[in-house]
Amino acid sequence: MLIDLDHSVRMKGNLALEERQSLTGTIKFMALERLEHARDTGKSIRRTCRHDLESFFYVFIVGCIEYEDVSADKAKNLDRWCTNEVENNFINKSYGVVHFDKEILKKFTTSFKGLKDLAKMLRIILFNDDGEYIETPQDCGPLYRKIIKAFNETIEDIKGKI
Repeated sequence: MLIDLDHSVRMKGNLALEERQSLTGTIKFMALERLEHARDTGKSIRRTCRHDLESFFYVFIVGCIEYEDVSADKAKNLDRWCTNEVENNFINKSYGVVHFDKEILKKFTTSFKGLKDLAKMLRIILFNDDGEYIETPQDCGPLYRKIIKAFNETIEDIKGKI
């Protein structure tokens, strides 16, 4: 699946020419390591499989919080993850990951409350129990398998319930 075509970069062979110079992608879904590096150096770093899985995690979380038809006064969002300041985005997202129950899970809309356990599992896989960032492993296979297993277990749990 192709996403973020509005943030695409020019490729030469298998290498993105601008990837290390400019931060590309949807900021709201960007991995913490990439935000931190951009904050500290003003440049981007090469995306990894770990970054992609973390971005997928954020897409999932945003969906569980922002995509339900609720009245404006009850609507929750994660717009603090998507400001014009990379440092603010990094700080706000980091805080949400560390204080996951209070900052993220409590905002899940009614339709997605049944996915809180999956969200907790994904967070632990990507950030451990304490919310600390895990480096990109040499082999991403085990990380992918843990994510897939968490989804498969959730699918089995909700079969016939919806």
